[in-house]
Amino acid sequence: MFKFAINRKEGSLTIESESMLDVETLKELIGLADMVPMAPPQPPEAPVHSNSNLGHKAEAPPINAAVAKLGAKSLREILEAAALVEFMKSSEGIFSKKAWFDTAQNALLWKESFMSNRAAAVKAMITSAEIYEKGGDNFTLGPLLQSKLSQLNDI
Repeated sequence: MFKFAINRKEGSLTIESESMLDVETLKELIGLADMVPMAPPQPPEAPVHSNSNLGHKAEAPPINAAVAKLGAKSLREILEAAALVEFMKSSEGIFSKKAWFDTAQNALLWKESFMSNRAAAVKAMITSAEIYEKGGDNFTLGPLLQSKLSQLNDI
């Protein structure tokens, strides 16, 4: 049995055929890929890191220690490290864009050329579910970044 499958993150399309498909039919099937909707990123069921004691801020490492521990070098990697630091500082697991960017800019590896690409990097991080926009200029970690929190716990 011949099987053709398209998976766009959470959406999927599977077509099965008893016989081999000709080239024209395969081209039509590949054209269907754009019609399969991409499912929006789902929020995590339970946070990996809990800041449940409201009013109590978790100990967060300095940004340069986080950057070093994660091996961050690029704009996106430094933004990831800064998001992790700000999340750990927050009593509610939510951090502001201003605090996030200020922390990132304090990294020794920060370059002025990063300023013009920040918006694109943030958009890519939202699209890939590394961070979630909570409204206004507030963010929280998505499951991909939450999984990196354990790397910073022993700093």
